[in-house]
Amino acid sequence: MTRTVTSQPSHTHDVSPPTSSYGQPQAQDTAAPVQPMLHGLRDFGVGRRGGPSTSALASGGNVIQRVKSKIKGFDDEETESEINYDPAKQLSQGAEGTVHVGKIGKRKVIVKVAKPVGELGTQNEIGILGKVRPGPHIVGAIGHGKTAGGSSVVVLNKADHSLNNQLPKDIHRRLNLALGTGRGLQSLHDQDITHGDLNLKNILSTNGEAQLTDFGAAADFSNSDSIQLPLDPGLAAMGIQPETIHKDATKLKDRKDFRKAAVNILRGNKANDEFDGDAIDALEKSLSLKGLSKASITPIIKFARKQNPTEDDHADFVKAAHLTVERNRLMKQLEATPTGGKNKKKNKEYKAARLAIQSKLSANKKALAELS
Repeated sequence: MTRTVTSQPSHTHDVSPPTSSYGQPQAQDTAAPVQPMLHGLRDFGVGRRGGPSTSALASGGNVIQRVKSKIKGFDDEETESEINYDPAKQLSQGAEGTVHVGKIGKRKVIVKVAKPVGELGTQNEIGILGKVRPGPHIVGAIGHGKTAGGSSVVVLNKADHSLNNQLPKDIHRRLNLALGTGRGLQSLHDQDITHGDLNLKNILSTNGEAQLTDFGAAADFSNSDSIQLPLDPGLAAMGIQPETIHKDATKLKDRKDFRKAAVNILRGNKANDEFDGDAIDALEKSLSLKGLSKASITPIIKFARKQNPTEDDHADFVKAAHLTVERNRLMKQLEATPTGGKNKKKNKEYKAARLAIQSKLSANKKALAELS
């Protein structure tokens, strides 16, 4: 069901069902150039002014659309940019649009092209990305625009992969991804923005760090604690009544979605399946076998057993995950620090370094114990 989210009449954001899958575009859009409105483009070495123009390049039998467009970004700067992408080559597709790898200059980017059924969600995503504070665990938003056929386009930084496609074998790397996901959600909630569709296909990995993406179902509660969702005109004509969503309940849903995602990341389960108490017991045993200390495991499993995690529960998990990841880093640092040698001066330095690391490990263990 498509819907529009607004917390105030002057700030309307459209929302559709989850925008994690994208379908084959209509015929008129398949060869249509993107005329994007991008922000932050000067980082890519562009900044000339001028009107839109297009050209096509042959590449492996396909046509790449090369587009130069006069654009207006979120910073209100008008610039001319060039973005290349091949409509025939899709990274993914689904009911609501297509996803392509494109280029701005030499830098690879993600180009998302909406279908008519995905327009409301894409417009909502554009509104949310224009408001949310940039951060290390939120996907980098480059800009947005329209194809010549009128379809909405969102341009994002390219990540390595989504978590439903790949999870690392190392438990500490998986824990770091769960940590980044938790921090990303905390950042959104601190701004009174909810994600609405948090799952492994909407969590990206870039250099081993998690980033949240796909904000088509997100909601902005910064101006109100409840939002009425105006319906698509076609649904309203059928007599369907609008739904009202509430900030606290929507944040709780996000935290429950995060709990499910975090547990499955730690389990190494890319499918993001539902799990029961037996699965959590198996996870606890697995974490122990993989070398995590009891001080680390206890708060992690404590969170995993929370059916309706509170804001404090979420914060405790993030803290426990951070301390555990940091503990692993300190242990590796300690192992890499020599215990001694022939050089007395160097031996003194090594000893001081090892004592400093051991002191940090002691403080780390105490902090973890306080969460148990």
